[in-house]
Amino acid sequence: MAFGYLQSPGAFRFDLNLLKRFRLHESLQLELRADAINVLNSPVWGDPDTNINSTTFGRITTAIGNRIIVLSGRINF
Repeated sequence: MAFGYLQSPGAFRFDLNLLKRFRLHESLQLELRADAINVLNSPVWGDPDTNINSTTFGRITTAIGNRIIVLSGRINF
């Protein structure tokens, strides 16, 4: 590692997508879909504070990464 080099913690995000199609008629389909972003609800840590005069120097004080679920329906003809 080089002098003055700072590396942030790694990030892990698990996304999931489910899709189901139902045939309603010969030329008509119903499509149901569920998208889940960050299913495991794991945090994505921010960068450490690099200001040497700060009382939180070297500490990670921010995190993002909430779970988002989107449900949708669609009719194809």
